[in-house]
Amino acid sequence: VPTLDFETFLGMWDGNYFGWTVENLYIRGFDWSITMFFTTGSDFHGVSIRNNLIMMPADEPGNYGADIGEPWQNVAIHMAGGHDQTVEGNEIIIPGDALADTTDPEVPLKAASVALQSNTHGGDRYDGLRIVDNTIRITGAQSADPEWVYGIWENGHAHTSDIEVSGNSFVNENPANDPALNLQRALRVTSHSSEETTVIYADNVVDGANIGIHWLGDTYTSKPPASVLPVVVVGNTLLGNDTAVWVHTDDLEPPDKAGAKFTGPSYMSKAVLIYNRIAGNAVGVRSDDAEVKAKDNWWGCNEGPNTVDCDSAEYNGSYGFLDTDTWIELGLSAVPD
Repeated sequence: VPTLDFETFLGMWDGNYFGWTVENLYIRGFDWSITMFFTTGSDFHGVSIRNNLIMMPADEPGNYGADIGEPWQNVAIHMAGGHDQTVEGNEIIIPGDALADTTDPEVPLKAASVALQSNTHGGDRYDGLRIVDNTIRITGAQSADPEWVYGIWENGHAHTSDIEVSGNSFVNENPANDPALNLQRALRVTSHSSEETTVIYADNVVDGANIGIHWLGDTYTSKPPASVLPVVVVGNTLLGNDTAVWVHTDDLEPPDKAGAKFTGPSYMSKAVLIYNRIAGNAVGVRSDDAEVKAKDNWWGCNEGPNTVDCDSAEYNGSYGFLDTDTWIELGLSAVPD
């Protein structure tokens, strides 16, 4: 219904949903298909969302402050706090061609579609979360005034939670898709690892997005405490994107100097990239005031990043680094009889 926002198929609010399973459903045409919103921050322990087919409608543009149109994004799956949750084997189809109207900068009418999003809780509230083997298909090309499209937006800021995002695919199917023009972020990162927990993005495939793996941005800020440990990004395939991986720290506080003592920035986004296939992207890896170790990846040629036939690696800022030495080289060897 174009004039009605928040059309929802299954809404879970204000209660205990421990151990629920939502599976094998075909859901079509709802603004919000499967939604969870928290009361205590632990309402959804053990929830599983498996093997559903969700066909999203194109989002209608709107502006919340001006109360025009449909200001809220369309969301296929919205998560909330709970340990040991699983989102697995779902197929989510996004048209990707919604037409916004941002000609008036004072009252822009924006449109957005999100395959998976979560509430922000922090701490261990998403401990044991697994988002695995889901397929996100973008069937249309970007419009003249494109919508924002987010694939998996892990929004927990849960820096003491074990979180796995693996085996997912985000694929553009329309030949008119242009990663330089669309506003797609395939995988959106907020939570980091700790001494006791690991956040890992492994074996995902991203093709044709404006940004493949993106630390939170787009009017939001990525500023985890400087004490966090890196997100592990391993074995992913990132092809034909405008930027494959972009790690950045926002609102970087000035270093605290007590006499001659330097304590460093208060915030720092961090990543370890290893054994990823990064090829055919306009920019391979970008680090803006972030700590990024990107050793032993394939950059599209044997000469390594920032050479003619390989993807680039770019560092910008005053703090952090981008380390790309060494890299994977392709070789051939004979197999003896």
